[in-house]
Amino acid sequence: KCYKLFKKDYPDTWQKILIKFEESTQYTEIGKTLGQWQQLFNKSAKCFTQSFASLSKAHGIEAAFIMAGSIVNQDGSLGYAYTTPRAEDFFMDCYRCNHDTLIGHFKTHIYHKSSLACLAEAFDTEKSDDKGKAKERDDIGCNSWASGKLFPWKQLPQKLGQNSLVCVNWPDGVLFPSQEQRSKPKGVSDLSILKCTQVIATIRDHRPHKLHFTLHPTKSDLVDSRKPVIIGAPPAHDSKLTKARRLFYNGKSDYKG
Repeated sequence: KCYKLFKKDYPDTWQKILIKFEESTQYTEIGKTLGQWQQLFNKSAKCFTQSFASLSKAHGIEAAFIMAGSIVNQDGSLGYAYTTPRAEDFFMDCYRCNHDTLIGHFKTHIYHKSSLACLAEAFDTEKSDDKGKAKERDDIGCNSWASGKLFPWKQLPQKLGQNSLVCVNWPDGVLFPSQEQRSKPKGVSDLSILKCTQVIATIRDHRPHKLHFTLHPTKSDLVDSRKPVIIGAPPAHDSKLTKARRLFYNGKSDYKG
């Protein structure tokens, strides 16, 4: 009776309300310890498995799914793949890999997307009601190229210079954008998961040497390679180098930062 009255009171939105309520229950899981997070993952995987197994048995609905955590330095052990009986060997037949290999590829894909999202976030400026500042951001044009699905790794120095931007405190020891370390470069995929983690950590850091972007007053200095578009973080205390590495618009670099 209550359910009927609820639908009567909210004839157009009752489904959306229920969906939002179901989503809100997930927020109670935020802030869990690593062990509790593992238990939640296993519990969710078991729940999905039982649901799909029941659907397969009762209604002939088959399914295949993959689960994995998206936090690089925490969720390495969280991975699960499942197929209902009639979908068995689907991954092997179609993707030529077993469940473990598939989970590995899936995690790599997730970590790659997470890294791109964090890098793009560093370029995004916060929303403001100040129209003047909003116009300035539009003039810079960051959002048009830094927030897309494909991060401009190979063209980043040129994009920075063309938009009068300087990247400051790029992690020491991490390959500079656009620079290659193999005969057949793969862009940002050349970075190992460890190196991607370093970049993400410096973006999220709140200390003085966090990775950030500044607006350079003279665009021509950047485009003509008189000033660097990327300045590396200070070398480690045990490094033989005394100054940070710098990358210029034309692709050349030095250690005079």
